[in-house]
Amino acid sequence: MKRIIVSILALSSFLASAQLTDLPVSASQTTIVAGQNVQIITSASQVGYSYILRDNSNNAIVGSPLAGAGNDLIFNTGAITSNTSYNVFGSNSAAVSLSFGNDQINFGDDNRGIDDVLTIAAWIKTGSSSGLRNIVLDYGVDDAGFILRTNANGRVSLDGRDGTNAYKTSGISTIVVTDNQWHYIVGVINLTTGLWAISVDGVLENYQANGLGVSLANTDDLKIGGTFSTSNAYVGEVRDVTIWNKELTEQEVIANMSACLSGSENGIVAHFPLSKGFGTEAIDYSVIGVNGYIQFGGNAWVGNSSNCKYELEMSQIIDVVVGAGSGIFVDSINVEGQGGVSTIITAGGTLQMEAAVLPLNVDDATYAWSVISGTGSASIDLSGVLTGITNGTVNVIATANDGSGITGFATVTISNQGVGLNEITHKKVYVYPNPVQNQLSVDLENGQITDMDILDFSGRIVKSITNNTTKSIDVSELNQGVYILKVYSGNDVSTTRFVKQ
Repeated sequence: MKRIIVSILALSSFLASAQLTDLPVSASQTTIVAGQNVQIITSASQVGYSYILRDNSNNAIVGSPLAGAGNDLIFNTGAITSNTSYNVFGSNSAAVSLSFGNDQINFGDDNRGIDDVLTIAAWIKTGSSSGLRNIVLDYGVDDAGFILRTNANGRVSLDGRDGTNAYKTSGISTIVVTDNQWHYIVGVINLTTGLWAISVDGVLENYQANGLGVSLANTDDLKIGGTFSTSNAYVGEVRDVTIWNKELTEQEVIANMSACLSGSENGIVAHFPLSKGFGTEAIDYSVIGVNGYIQFGGNAWVGNSSNCKYELEMSQIIDVVVGAGSGIFVDSINVEGQGGVSTIITAGGTLQMEAAVLPLNVDDATYAWSVISGTGSASIDLSGVLTGITNGTVNVIATANDGSGITGFATVTISNQGVGLNEITHKKVYVYPNPVQNQLSVDLENGQITDMDILDFSGRIVKSITNNTTKSIDVSELNQGVYILKVYSGNDVSTTRFVKQ
């Protein structure tokens, strides 16, 4: 195994790359006193992959996995009592397995801009053909929506309603997909032409000319699996569910079958790789960014051997040596704002937090910052700079890095923050190109832009624009990653996401 510093040049395209990229790995300290904790840190991370810390001697997992989102990842080793080497391992080698009739992943009722044109794709693997089984549906009480499903004969179709009070269908496939093999299922709806079509493994299986429709927009929840009327959740494995608000050509369908999509491609309004491998959250890697929550009767995650499966152990190994120190640990930590200040009173304002560690002769006086929302919310960076997000109180915590478990906290009151990220927005904001390298163009539906803020995923404002005549933002200086754009129009605020390449 190599013990090297990975060239930073290797990071230049990792966010846009489908394959897993080797990342630099560092440690908060490499010589410690027995019983101390060490933080192992990756420089950035890759969207769509999960990372674990392992004992390098036997690859035993240390702590909990972390999901990559473009940010640095911090792992805690726990108390170390002898010399130990660590490695970081990343992968997307998981898929979701639905095994009960009411299993579902619910992504809420965000319509994602879907109206009269839709393409939906999913990789599925199943041996079950008992009745109607829903793979993906956005359908319910309204006279609009769609269901991608299998039937009792093991064939697939795309069905639904289009606002004309009539049930429409693509017709069923000729091929049977319930053979315990992976199949790429793609459905297309175009209400402006009346086309409803279904493809399997890049081959057009059936289509219907159903006449012109009105809209697919509805108030129902988007689900993978789930029940409706007499139909139940699909039983089997599923991964890489993608939805476009446009009609894909046959050539595009074939190309996507062998591609590993990132979710930032043109027209994608939902992209669920379902490769996280842990937890109950299913991440949406499209620019819409509305995650889902797994509601399963059994174990949701299984191994995945698809063509888009990647696994990589980062090449840099971290060696931690237990020295002959005195073994003096932290007894207490006192936390307060700089100068004794305990408030943030300006929009997007910051407060430098400080911590005093006792005893003074402790072996490791370092600590890690975190913040817990109370009635308000804020973010904090590694150096302890607290940034207000929404009004109310938050608890700022400093945790000793020596494995003692000692923490200290202070309560900070935040005011004058305006509308928060989680509050209701009133106007639709459009950004393009997305992903972007230099200039990001912004349009607001039914309103005039007065101000704009760009926030990173920790909630920290990285750029503000107060010129109400601008429709373009220079983002060339931003690091690669996913950002939140807040657009203000009078008393209204709208949010969207964009990817900086």
